[in-house]
Amino acid sequence: MKRLTSIFIGVVLGLTSLLRAAEEINEATSASGIWKWTFTMPDGSKVEPRAKLHQEGDTLTGTAKIREGLESAISDGRVISNEVSFAVIRERDGHKVTTIYKGLRTNNHIKGTIESDWNGTTQTYVWEARRFSKDPTGTWAWQLPNRRGRTNEFKLTLIQQTNELTGIITFFGNDIEIEEGKVKNGEISFSVPQEVNEDIITWNYKGKVISDTIKGRVELIGGERDRLIEWTAHRTD
Repeated sequence: MKRLTSIFIGVVLGLTSLLRAAEEINEATSASGIWKWTFTMPDGSKVEPRAKLHQEGDTLTGTAKIREGLESAISDGRVISNEVSFAVIRERDGHKVTTIYKGLRTNNHIKGTIESDWNGTTQTYVWEARRFSKDPTGTWAWQLPNRRGRTNEFKLTLIQQTNELTGIITFFGNDIEIEEGKVKNGEISFSVPQEVNEDIITWNYKGKVISDTIKGRVELIGGERDRLIEWTAHRTD
């Protein structure tokens, strides 16, 4: 029985390791991930489009959006060595607009061109995209259960500077600066002190950035509220 239990535990641990490995992106060989770039519109305004890409073999699938509410599936996605290409087809004033992205990927950067016929003739623009990778900089949102069986909503804005992490967390209608923020190789940690009925409750966050998701745990310390909660946050910017 002990031997069977040991084998079972070993299998579970092995599967857990495989699942974690599957979540990781080999950034040296894969174009998978969320990519973001800046584009200047004809009227001079700037937008920050993004593409969520998934590479399987030499095939690239995913979605792209130029701004909120304008998300489209990509087509003709291909990866040949480090050359990335895909197309996005949208409707504009009743006409089909085709935009073709082509570039050379070097780790977390793509440099290339954008070709679009949005005004009836094909025009070419410079394309420089960056993969979010393990950088936690940005805005995140999540929900956590409370003791009343309900959920509380949280929002967090982070800025990474080398191995330091600063930011503002918003919950219960309050904006609070995070403390002791650290980041290294995608692993982040920070604490949030909160005064509740003259007690200080400390929320200790620890997690790992995987593209547009942070997965980890939150430890609540103080008063009678000590507990450990699973934590999953999603990028919203």
